[in-house]
Amino acid sequence: MTRNVSDRSPVTIDPMIWLTVACLITVLSLHHVNYTKDYIWEITHRFFNPYSLGLNKILQQFAVGGFFLMSGFKLTKSKRTEPAWDFIRNRLLRIYPMYLLTIVLFSFTSYPYLRKTLPSVGNFVIHALCLQSIVPNMIQDNYNTIWFVSNLVCYYGLFLILRRWVSQAKTFGLVLGLMLGVISGLNFVPVLAGKSLMIQGFGGYLVYFSIGMLYAEYQSDFERLKTPIALIISAISSSALLYSATQFGGIFQSGNFALDSLQTALAIMAILPLHFTILKVCRSIAVPSYLATCFKQLSFASFGIFLLHRPVWSMMANIWGTKSYIQSGFILGLGIPVIFALSYALQSSYNKGLRWYLGRQSNRATAQ
Repeated sequence: MTRNVSDRSPVTIDPMIWLTVACLITVLSLHHVNYTKDYIWEITHRFFNPYSLGLNKILQQFAVGGFFLMSGFKLTKSKRTEPAWDFIRNRLLRIYPMYLLTIVLFSFTSYPYLRKTLPSVGNFVIHALCLQSIVPNMIQDNYNTIWFVSNLVCYYGLFLILRRWVSQAKTFGLVLGLMLGVISGLNFVPVLAGKSLMIQGFGGYLVYFSIGMLYAEYQSDFERLKTPIALIISAISSSALLYSATQFGGIFQSGNFALDSLQTALAIMAILPLHFTILKVCRSIAVPSYLATCFKQLSFASFGIFLLHRPVWSMMANIWGTKSYIQSGFILGLGIPVIFALSYALQSSYNKGLRWYLGRQSNRATAQ
């Protein structure tokens, strides 16, 4: 069968989709290590080992920070004036059922695979209530990766406060600064056997989310920053960050509040220019329409991919328990398509069910 010529006609796509795909690739590249470390990663890390100085945490900030930036942007564009209760209800309906399903899957797949023990009921409840970012590792270790959702739920609440000042940049900055000050203070509050409130990076990721909000309001102003200047800022900040890593043994590893705060600021200054460069440059990049469709589908399924990749890889690692190059190839070669297909199917089915439920609720309200 020959492909329709129109499928190859070049089209541009929303730059947010480009950033989403870049963030997904980064997440999967980092997390496959837990499942292929003995073989495939044993080869690749000899060429590039992001874990040696903590560079994996910078790549993590690029990916996760990118997702938070896009969330802040999209919410400001579409939910800036929505009544608070409607906003909370709609956001939870949008993400919570899929998240709860993932918590159950994690409990019997990824958590025991990585931690060598099952999570306790208490730990499950903390995650089910999205509290793991507020009281991290309180009973047992947090579930990997999906602390993202706990952060996001917290940011939803902060969004309701920040959105009223998004058109007043100075006031917005003051309120955000106050929030970051409170968050920093809570990091010093000892609770339950010396543990602290707030997961590491909570304040830093709030900055990405908040910058996304400002980007929605002042997009034209952001885009006035020339790409070469943005890349120079990123390069200088990256160099300073790498220097501090070599001097102090890594990134975000010192336990010193001042140093960790400085490294966080440098990381944000290194990464945000890259985010905005992608958003600006990719606006004019044309790709064949069939490739644009693939990217759009990946973006559509991105939440599911973020949630499900560890459970899928863990199940595959248990199915083929003998570690080898072939097993690693099986986990990556078959696992990635399975993750994409399963995430797309789950997101599509859930969206259909959600539309049906909301339509039914609307009809019931109209009838009354």
